[in-house]
Amino acid sequence: MFTLVEAVLIRPLAFPEPERLVFANGSTPQYDRAAVSPPDYLDYRERLASFDVLSATMLTSFSVSAGDEGAEQVPGACVSYNFFDALGVAPVEGRTFRVEEETEGQHRVAVISYGRLLRYPSDTSSRRTRPGTAGR
Repeated sequence: MFTLVEAVLIRPLAFPEPERLVFANGSTPQYDRAAVSPPDYLDYRERLASFDVLSATMLTSFSVSAGDEGAEQVPGACVSYNFFDALGVAPVEGRTFRVEEETEGQHRVAVISYGRLLRYPSDTSSRRTRPGTAGR
């Protein structure tokens, strides 16, 4: 129990200026905590001047496969293009999302952790130089 309390309440988040991060959600008559709809989020992002960055996230899982290996369910999140800006973090390699990738049909992109990248087979001698991954 102490480990959970320490990780969540005592130890600071691993982001620059964690005291400036705010988590918000919507509510309905039935639920105190509910998701904010995409149209409401876009409206808030356009109109709220109180925040430097307003980002959205939805936890989910994805089916991922590499080569001949079977698909694997991995935890992840669908996020708005500015999610990493809101956290104040940048990728070690490659890029994060672009605003146009929030458009239906243009959203088939992913940012994966370096640890996840290392789990996939590579045809090159360096996993860091996989064609078709970093920066695409």
